[in-house]
Amino acid sequence: MEVLDLYSKRQKKRRGEIPGSCTDDLSHELRVKIFLLWEEFDPPDYHSMGGCEHRLSRNVIKDLRKAHGKLKLWEPPKMDFRSISDAEELKEFFFAETDVEKALDVVEVVFTYICDQPKYERESKEAIETLNKIFLEHGANYRFADGRIIPTKSEFLYKEAIEPALELLRDPAYKVTQKYFLDACDHYRKGDFPTALGEFNISLERVLMTICDKHSWKYKVESGISTMIEACLRNDLIPKYWLEHFSELGKLLKKGVPPARNKLSAHAQEDGQSPIPPHIIAHALHLTAAAIVFLVDAEKSL
Repeated sequence: MEVLDLYSKRQKKRRGEIPGSCTDDLSHELRVKIFLLWEEFDPPDYHSMGGCEHRLSRNVIKDLRKAHGKLKLWEPPKMDFRSISDAEELKEFFFAETDVEKALDVVEVVFTYICDQPKYERESKEAIETLNKIFLEHGANYRFADGRIIPTKSEFLYKEAIEPALELLRDPAYKVTQKYFLDACDHYRKGDFPTALGEFNISLERVLMTICDKHSWKYKVESGISTMIEACLRNDLIPKYWLEHFSELGKLLKKGVPPARNKLSAHAQEDGQSPIPPHIIAHALHLTAAAIVFLVDAEKSL
């Protein structure tokens, strides 16, 4: 599913007007392109019991209504008494929703549904590649991977750290770690920074734990990440000159959480700011992803 390299795009690139990853918003043009992409997977079914139906829209709208606790996500204006289809309701909700996170909920559920359909196994991979190209083209700070919308403030760091980490965590041995890492990304995207920091910590611990268990390296669970790092050092998984790096990463992830939780309400009331700045969490995300890539690749080379 090719994203056309039109003359106007080439000219904008030449003039340096094509943005990098730089916005948390979803423009109307971006939403149109995403909608037209998913519409290819939502053809009308004229053989359904209820007449003409769109299966993708029917299933997605059902899940979103339950998740948001609404009988209808969107309804026509007053005095417009026409009956709308699930496909129209989903489309109108996506274009009208001003809460970017809820609009991204639509993208996440729609493309997860597409990926889950066996008949679209090959096409869905192309669709995800196209979706991510569209995000990139519009400078949107999001990518879709493993059924989740992943936030990314830096395309370079996403490509070099987060994406490789997600690829490695698809190994069944790291299934639990993958869940914590994806959950952390979700909390980060939603602005729940203390929880995100805690989930990043757990994901790194789970990688170390999985590696130690696989090789029967001894460690104390109650002592947390420090004894796992020591076990990896003893067995030459981590070079000794990197000890300080992993120790400091563990401190950043572990010690930043409890104080933030304790001060969250009071601090927010005092100056209206989160106690943990977003750039700190973004830094922790990229450090954790890079550490995971290093550890998993190092274990493979043993």
